[in-house]
Amino acid sequence: MAATVAVLLMNIVSGIIVARELGPYARGIFAIVTFWASFTAAVAQMSLSDAIVILWYRLSRRVDPLLASAFDVVRVAVPLAIIGGIPVLWIQLERASETRDTLLIVSSLALLVCSIWTGIVGEVYRGQLRAENRFGALQIFTILQPLIYVVGCLIVAASDAGIVGLLVAYVISLLGVFLVRWWYCGTPAARPTRRLKRAIVGTAFRLHAGTLVQVVAGQLDRMLVVSLFGPTDIGLFYVAASLASILQAAPAAAIKSIALPAMLRSEIASRGGRSIARASQMMILVSVSFGTMLALLSPVVIPLFFGSMFVSAGPLGSGVAIATIPVATRSFIVEFLKSRGHTTAVLYGNLVQVGVLITVSVLAAPMLGIWGVVLAAGLAQTAGLFHACHQACRVDPNIGWLEWIVPQWSTMIDLAGEVGRMLRRTRL
Repeated sequence: MAATVAVLLMNIVSGIIVARELGPYARGIFAIVTFWASFTAAVAQMSLSDAIVILWYRLSRRVDPLLASAFDVVRVAVPLAIIGGIPVLWIQLERASETRDTLLIVSSLALLVCSIWTGIVGEVYRGQLRAENRFGALQIFTILQPLIYVVGCLIVAASDAGIVGLLVAYVISLLGVFLVRWWYCGTPAARPTRRLKRAIVGTAFRLHAGTLVQVVAGQLDRMLVVSLFGPTDIGLFYVAASLASILQAAPAAAIKSIALPAMLRSEIASRGGRSIARASQMMILVSVSFGTMLALLSPVVIPLFFGSMFVSAGPLGSGVAIATIPVATRSFIVEFLKSRGHTTAVLYGNLVQVGVLITVSVLAAPMLGIWGVVLAAGLAQTAGLFHACHQACRVDPNIGWLEWIVPQWSTMIDLAGEVGRMLRRTRL
């Protein structure tokens, strides 16, 4: 939880620095480059980490050949991903940018290549660390990249290096984490085998179908924004969304520190699925509280922290905050479904979310502009939440779907009591 909060805070700090340094238009260009670089890398990673973990335990003592074979697969995957990603980024930059800045194009392509390379290779190292249960190292590497990037953003802001400097800082942060991870994990000495390479590719592709739908479902709103709108609108949207990202992480952290202890105290955990439903009620309570607070504060907080140039992003931030309310609760219920083995239901839920988002965006964006995408995102998240509740009811028919998202008085009393206990401990 500490790592999640630390990464969230550092991303917000770097977002503030980038916004103040660039302004809405250049912030939009920066968002186009970073989005397509990270999205292409996520698609190209092929769930290699999960595949390595699965095969690691099957092979037990033959782990060095497994890692060597995985790196051999990476040597083929990286060039293919780069070849596929460059035309997309080039087209988007041509569409959005009014001038042909050579340094901007070169630094953008460098970020794309670096994101793909470090992302795919990093998946192999991530799989190794997960299989070896070195979760502390995983957390350190998770924190290290945004930390290096924040330092780089501060240096760029002090030197007034602009968008190219920020892209270079991003590249340096990715390379820095990669080098540290490579030094820590080492390189396998064994030789790759054709049988292991086939096993890795086969396992990774079987797993990647569901992961790919999940990635698209989570990033589709941003993809529509960077593909359909101009740089200024994109910049305003990204600033609004950066503040609303608190809503996706804060409820989960609050549930871990508040709701779960309350459940254990009242021995709700002995009631099976009903305990998960109570935790889901607490999640929606916290999400609605955070969402309402952010919606009210966004018009004031965004210009205050991100600069007066982003004053029009304030109302947009309120809309994004409201649209994001269902995210944490849906993610919570989805984890419950996964734990019970209902991965197909989760896949269908992601498809429902994608379908609603595309349909509503096509209908609403021509009339409402970027607000149409925000509306579509909120309806899609709500549809995904309702689908998850419906599937949870099929897992445990004794619990009505309203019990998953409508808080009961006993739940609110438990949550209030736990908050009071935390406040008393803080005073002490």
